[in-house]
Amino acid sequence: PKNILVLGGGPGGLQAALTAAQRGHRVSLWEKEGALGGQLRLAGASPGRETFAEYISFMGEKLHAAGVDAVLNRTATYNSIAEVSPDSIIYALGALPIIPPFVKNGGHTITTAWNVLRGDIPDGDNIVIIGGGAVGLETAHFLTDKNKRVTVLEATKYLGRDMGPISLFYLRRMLLEGGVTILRFAEVTSVIKGEVLFRREDSDETLANVDTVILAIGARQNDTLAGEIKGIVPDIRVIGDALKPRKALEAIAEGFEAGRTV
Repeated sequence: PKNILVLGGGPGGLQAALTAAQRGHRVSLWEKEGALGGQLRLAGASPGRETFAEYISFMGEKLHAAGVDAVLNRTATYNSIAEVSPDSIIYALGALPIIPPFVKNGGHTITTAWNVLRGDIPDGDNIVIIGGGAVGLETAHFLTDKNKRVTVLEATKYLGRDMGPISLFYLRRMLLEGGVTILRFAEVTSVIKGEVLFRREDSDETLANVDTVILAIGARQNDTLAGEIKGIVPDIRVIGDALKPRKALEAIAEGFEAGRTV
């Protein structure tokens, strides 16, 4: 048996911790937030997505039964990891939202979809979401349930490219019923003083009197710490979005494999 430290309580980290513990290892899991689930918990915030929350609760019970020491509100740092000196680390710290260059001009009126889905409901009624992928569309659905007026700007011709066709069909219908405006081919160039400037079909357009702009334009891997701790832990396995942002199924599969082979 080894002392295994799993960093991150998203779907990949949960599966890795469970699999390693079931094989007889001593496993601790650190999650920086006050609840398990990672982005899967955010996905469960939208109406009709409660099944995700049920899955997270199920995994939490399985971890407890397997003897995993799951520690919430624990941020992993070089020093904190060096103190416990684990035999192996399964690195599942997920991803970070992409912040475009124009954000520096936006001030406090700009936030991310992840913050909104965590429960940080934006002030005002006129909301613009930049990004028409799954996260952007689900956030729009979430906000229509809060009686917000929502406009989604997507730079390409595609909506929900990272969704299944049936899920996208029903979600678009619900957004239409909720009064959400969706503009494709709308490339945002600037956000200044309550205005969103974008280029569409070779012309410059502006959305005025915007209360909050929400970013949902993708994610990048959160792998910085993995490089920093290479010298203090002999075995580090990077999985899930920390390796490359993808879907939960890939993270769970990689978590299982890491827990099986550690």
